[in-house]
Amino acid sequence: MTPGTGVAERALRRVRCHLCGTRWTVRPGPPGRPRSEVEACPGCDAPLKLVAPLGEGVARGLVLLAAGFAAERRHFRTIGRYLAEFTRTEGDIEQLLALAAALDYGAWAGDNARRLGARDSARVRAVSRFLPRLAALAESGALAEAIAPAAARLKRRYRAERERHLAVFARRKARG
Repeated sequence: MTPGTGVAERALRRVRCHLCGTRWTVRPGPPGRPRSEVEACPGCDAPLKLVAPLGEGVARGLVLLAAGFAAERRHFRTIGRYLAEFTRTEGDIEQLLALAAALDYGAWAGDNARRLGARDSARVRAVSRFLPRLAALAESGALAEAIAPAAARLKRRYRAERERHLAVFARRKARG
């Protein structure tokens, strides 16, 4: 227990800065409460940003959002927000775009059919009905066109942040 709080102590966690590579230890805040201060890298002051590993599920969400799937639009609103939530660097954006371009819509439909056979789900049924339109948009290149401007803006933002934080890192290294 954390003294005076009655909350179980949470384990320390080693993290690595996505910009300068500095390693440091953080202790997650209490469950269900926002952190009072944002953890930042001691090397370059970049805020701690933890994201889930990129995979096919994240790519599926991106193309659903780009095609205008209502549930994704309600939750994420914009492609830029989606990309910012699931990426940390320009390389992550490129990797996610490659995953989205490589999606197999036939396999996705088969996966949804298996899931519906095991258990009925309104969301899976809605996505299954939306898949033919999604595949047509992907084939025509419209999905890539919809995603490209937001990806380019976020890459510029990440590049500027990287330059700013690496300048801080270089000054701190020079001091000593």
